[in-house]
Amino acid sequence: MMGQQRAFLLRFSVSSVVTCTMALPFLSILLSILLSIAYNYKQVTKTHCAVPNVVPSISAAVGDYSPQKYIFRGAIGLHAPLVYGLQVLYYNRFKSWNLSGFFRLLNLLQLLARWIEITCLLILAVVASSENFHWHEMAFILFMFFSYVEMMAMLAMTKYGRPSKMNQKELHSFRTKLALFIVNAISFALAVYFYERHNAYCEPYVYSLFATLEYIVVMANIGFHGTVKWDFDDCCLTVGKSNDWSTRVD
Repeated sequence: MMGQQRAFLLRFSVSSVVTCTMALPFLSILLSILLSIAYNYKQVTKTHCAVPNVVPSISAAVGDYSPQKYIFRGAIGLHAPLVYGLQVLYYNRFKSWNLSGFFRLLNLLQLLARWIEITCLLILAVVASSENFHWHEMAFILFMFFSYVEMMAMLAMTKYGRPSKMNQKELHSFRTKLALFIVNAISFALAVYFYERHNAYCEPYVYSLFATLEYIVVMANIGFHGTVKWDFDDCCLTVGKSNDWSTRVD
């Protein structure tokens, strides 16, 4: 029996893939904000009731002007398939824990919630609020809802679904996730408050507070999901195919 194997494989560390995945939304938003401030400052800081505002919202910075909207759309278009794939890593790891019925459902929930969240982000990137406010608003509501569903499911799975006690690295990752989740939730609640207050009273600079808190919400979300870098720091992703065959010699 003679055997031979040929393979064409590309190997990437999970750490490098996560760095690229998280850098795409962060850098595209940062660049869009800077470009908007430099070239469209009056337009992106304008409010519906014409009160003073110094901080552009993310939707204003990335959705209405060129090249900002194309930078953001391109970055999210590259970001989304990477996130879809990375979330499968968690699903497979949790699945290997021989979960009970409840945690099997919770594992599926964290996967589907993350996929829906990212799909809504794609819609937000493509449909600007100035183009179709109804679709943009609906996508934002679903994005935030499933974001919290996924984060809470992830925290519950990490703490209660595991078959053994967390080691120091896992505990550090969990505590970072929990801290960023709390920062995200508090910032979002305050952002909603200032947004509603701005619409109700049109006070100067209240919209700036809303926009600043919006930045914190987004950065906390990116940071939360960036912890996958620690959870799979000793793993690699392999892309390609391997072909095996054997030849019998009589």
